[in-house]
Amino acid sequence: VGIISPSNVDAAASIMLLAGVALGGRATLMGPAVGAIAVGSATAGGAADRVFVLDPAVDRLVVYGMDGAYLAHWPGLPAQSLAAHGGRVYVLDREASAVRVLDAVTGAERARFGTRGTDDGQFASFSDVDVTEDGRTLAVADLGGLRVQLWDLVDDAAMAGGAPAGTLRTVYNLTESRYN
Repeated sequence: VGIISPSNVDAAASIMLLAGVALGGRATLMGPAVGAIAVGSATAGGAADRVFVLDPAVDRLVVYGMDGAYLAHWPGLPAQSLAAHGGRVYVLDREASAVRVLDAVTGAERARFGTRGTDDGQFASFSDVDVTEDGRTLAVADLGGLRVQLWDLVDDAAMAGGAPAGTLRTVYNLTESRYN
């Protein structure tokens, strides 16, 4: 791996390293790696260029600027994982078994989708979430269902017009032999 100099790491990466160590501990080399699992960061785009750090131990999300400055924290988020894009933060709410769509600047909930269960469009025990680079598709890994679900996302205008924030596109059943 080698030695990493502070001059090789920008502010956002520095926050990620610190958050990983803080959440995972520094007693072993695995501490920061374990902590990094709980850390999500993204550039939400435009005025919402921020780094989002999930702190599941106290059910909050901490927001930093790209320069490393603390901006806010959003308490009361029993989240499992997060992804951000285009002014939105997608969090997996482990209590509601739903994807919550938050405004990347205010933290206000804009929408939610999914429910607890094992049918398509439901979540049994999700573990991770990610959004495509173009912000049009959300992938949710569901360990309880041994599957990955892809959701088509709508833009702000469609959501304001009443369209659901996410529509299930397809489900990949990971127990199928082609994935083993």
